[in-house]
Amino acid sequence: MVLGLISKGISAAANPAADIRMLSVPDDIYIIPLNLSPGTHTIQIKCTETGTVTDGQITRSDQPFDVLTAWDPSFGVQVNNVRFAKYTEEGASLIGNASERWTGGWGKKKEQVNIELAVISRQDETFAGYVKTTGGGWPEGVFPCSGAIDKKAMRIEYHCTPDKSMHLLLTGKTSKSSTASTGTAYFVSASGMSEIGKYKISKSVGKNDESTPKSSSKKSREKT
Repeated sequence: MVLGLISKGISAAANPAADIRMLSVPDDIYIIPLNLSPGTHTIQIKCTETGTVTDGQITRSDQPFDVLTAWDPSFGVQVNNVRFAKYTEEGASLIGNASERWTGGWGKKKEQVNIELAVISRQDETFAGYVKTTGGGWPEGVFPCSGAIDKKAMRIEYHCTPDKSMHLLLTGKTSKSSTASTGTAYFVSASGMSEIGKYKISKSVGKNDESTPKSSSKKSREKT
């Protein structure tokens, strides 16, 4: 019996339900038991979500038990290219499903990036969702994000390119009412963080906040 460990190699940042971290680890890991004879075997990995296919090889030793891994660094980028295109294509519905929305911008005055944060799921102060960005000379579109919001601070992290070369972090303070936040935007790389501007964002109407306005009427009294 040989144990094949197949990993699609998709960074956790591609999944809005996962935290975005500096450590890039596979989001999808599959453990598959296989009966293989000793020697080299050709395998094919296919992502049913996107139709992306990659070929590889694993070599079985003559030991009674082996743990083999299949990893293709380019596979994650291929899948992310498809997913990122889908995020932008379905952006309106993704943003529309938000439990709460925040709007604002970051950057310098002449290079302002407009941003709309759509919180899809939230557990205590942590959240997962999407950001929609336009303007400022940075990549435009809808991107998965994660972060945290509490009574004192806000943190938003997202990648705006499929190859994860552009990792952005917005972190700052929240207002006492937790309906606004101001702080600093950073570009994150392996060598550290570089400040790229200031941000300001405010909570706007969310799906759960929408309600039908109540009309008021004046009562008149008749004097007899």
